[in-house]
Amino acid sequence: RVTSFIQVICVIITFIFLQPAKSFSTADVSALKVRKPVFAGSFYPADKVRLGSLINGYMKEAEQKSKKISGQIFGMISPHAGYEYSGKVAAYAYSQIKGKGYKTVIIIGSSHRVPFHGIAIYPEGSWETPLGTVTIDHEMAQAIMKDCKMVKTFPAAFEREHSLEVQIPFLQKTLTGFKIVPLVSGAMDCDDYTQLVSSLFSIIKRHSEKVL
Repeated sequence: RVTSFIQVICVIITFIFLQPAKSFSTADVSALKVRKPVFAGSFYPADKVRLGSLINGYMKEAEQKSKKISGQIFGMISPHAGYEYSGKVAAYAYSQIKGKGYKTVIIIGSSHRVPFHGIAIYPEGSWETPLGTVTIDHEMAQAIMKDCKMVKTFPAAFEREHSLEVQIPFLQKTLTGFKIVPLVSGAMDCDDYTQLVSSLFSIIKRHSEKVL
């Protein structure tokens, strides 16, 4: 049932990478507390008021030029460049979920700076932007790691990764009371993708049935 996914949405960011991959092991989770913004002031404004005003402007324009999708949305694709280049496009996607009751957002992005094999997860703590902090859904993260063995903690994958960071301010301007589960993908083969999709589908379905 599509309606059973109302509590969870996946934001799937893209795309291209690949450098020679290496394996990684589970890292010390104690290093994962508050992930500070790295690209504030370059990819998007570091000033809270200016950032909020910029996103509001993008959203207003998108809402004026597009129609709302009638069905329930449980996934979307959003660009991840600097807002100057991709902000208006991202706003068209985020305008579709504005004000929805999603409680957990699973964000999936590709690694652009750190080569590794598999999928890295940021399993606990919070992420900070100029607009405030967003809490990690620790229970959902643990469920993903338990169900999909290729997903492991790897803090280095998130230290200077912009693809996920630029999504958070848009989420903060469109949703309330939500948590996130950040995932970064490294080198993967076809079987890896199949395993991830199967695990996420199963976990989201179980989670949605639990909260309904």
